This record gives sequence, structure tokens and C-alpha cells, in this order.
Amino acid sequence: MTHENSEVRPGWEELGRLLVDSRDLTPEWRPAWTAVDRARFLPEVIWPYDHVTGTPRNAVSRTADPATWREYADGNCAIVTRGTTARTQAKNPAPYPPAPPPSPRWS
Repeated sequence: MTHENSEVRPGWEELGRLLVDSRDLTPEWRPAWTAVDRARFLPEVIWPYDHVTGTPRNAVSRTADPATWREYADGNCAIVTRGTTARTQAKNPAPYPPAPPPSPRWS
């Protein structure tokens, strides 16, 4: 799978394989999965969800740390995309109140 810049994204490919293997993504839907880049729908600042502690991690900015931001965008993790307000997102290390944990099936 490649995105706009024809860059190979192994994390995205691995996530697709994981979803097919777990039967959360059927082979019939794989072409749609491949055609749509999740990152196109994510905001500038994201909070990847830490399944171990049950809380969002510190904010990751696409501008400040594009490699880490892309790693999470392509990875097998839930991502919190909004805190209490857009204004407080930039000031808080994690959204408040804490996001609920994702379904155990996505762990």
C-alpha cells in the first residue's frame, strides 16, 4: 500500500494483514481498506491510546514529530482525536475526560 507520495508503509500493510487474519476485515473489503489512508482523516494532534495503562498517551503532533505521528496513524492502536475543546487540546498532554477503553476485540 502506498499513499500520496508513493511511500511504502509497512505498518499500514501489517495492520491490514492483522485485521484480515482476525476476521475483522473480510477479504472483500481489503481493496477499500487499501485505497483509503486513515491518516487523511486524522487531525494535526492525536493521542494514541495506551492499551496497557488504559489511558491516552501524550499528544503527538504531525508537524513536530511526523515520523511518530505516521507510526501511530498506521499502527494497531486506537487514537483519541479530540479533547474537551480545540483550544484545550494544544494545552493538555491528554484529553480530559479520559476516553473510554476500546473494545477488547481491538486489543
